[in-house]
Amino acid sequence: KTWIERLISSQTYAAQRRLVGRGAPTDDAVKNMLLALESRGGRLARAGLAQALGIPAFRVGGLVNAARRVLNVDQAQVLSLEPSGDEVILDARLLRLQFELGEEP
Repeated sequence: KTWIERLISSQTYAAQRRLVGRGAPTDDAVKNMLLALESRGGRLARAGLAQALGIPAFRVGGLVNAARRVLNVDQAQVLSLEPSGDEVILDARLLRLQFELGEEP
């Protein structure tokens, strides 16, 4: 299993999705976003993320905010937006720690 598959199947992820409720993004949306961010070293411009996901750029902010509610356990900044709001940042090390996925990517 890849780290993303381990994340999606983890109990912590399931609990976070339940907390967020209907506003949670689909597992596929989270998976595709994480794959896109991982392929670019954890940082990607909003426009680049929109292109990678095949969605309009204006929808990226909503998707990132919904994913943040699932991935940012205890307010940890696993997924964040650069202060300018132009770049999406993934802290994969923190994500693996928060979801107890081990050290391997």
